[in-house]
Amino acid sequence: MAVPTARVGACQTEPIQFRIGFRHDRERSAEAPGRSRAAAHKAASHALSPAEFLARLDARTEGPRTGILALYEPSYDVWADNERLAAGQPDSLFVGVTTVCGEGRDWALGVEINGYLGVTPELIVPLSAGTRLVSHYRNVNAVDRFYWVEDTDIRLNFGPLAPAYREGRTPDALVDVMSEAGFDLEREANLDVPTEAAFALAERLTGVRVTMAVLEESTYECGIARAG
Repeated sequence: MAVPTARVGACQTEPIQFRIGFRHDRERSAEAPGRSRAAAHKAASHALSPAEFLARLDARTEGPRTGILALYEPSYDVWADNERLAAGQPDSLFVGVTTVCGEGRDWALGVEINGYLGVTPELIVPLSAGTRLVSHYRNVNAVDRFYWVEDTDIRLNFGPLAPAYREGRTPDALVDVMSEAGFDLEREANLDVPTEAAFALAERLTGVRVTMAVLEESTYECGIARAG
């Protein structure tokens, strides 16, 4: 997930494929964003800090880790613990949060390995209070999801593999931007570049480009949160 603390603008390498989410700053924009992710938030307001991000998830803090590779082992350890839980118990999931630079403001960028906090409405709606939240997810079975939430209002929700089927209060507000990002809205299924297009759309909404350099060089404040 991500909230204003998004990505390091100085990095120009291509975005990678990852489960991720973005949140924006505290100033709410009532209008659909334009070509730039940051266009909807012109005022230089402060982003959520990683600590605030984790607190809104009611996460138990786990201390900092540097580099995305450092998130793998604890993520899978927590998942192994979930498999020992009684049926019906909500999963606990590991998340790392860092601050990154967007266009004119900082964002909180949350990264999950084998997690889905960033596309759980019960969590991301309150997490977005007073901010913009943008998140996308894809797993090994090609199950995917993308959310754009403005101050607890789900504006857009769709699966990048099937962008013609959109939900949310304003499902058509970003059709031009989605097309520019690489989605083919005339086809029932986008099998070619759904993840790349999702990253591009997130960049349009936040001004943050997530690159390998950003993921590998960032220090993450980490925590464990319940998915329900």
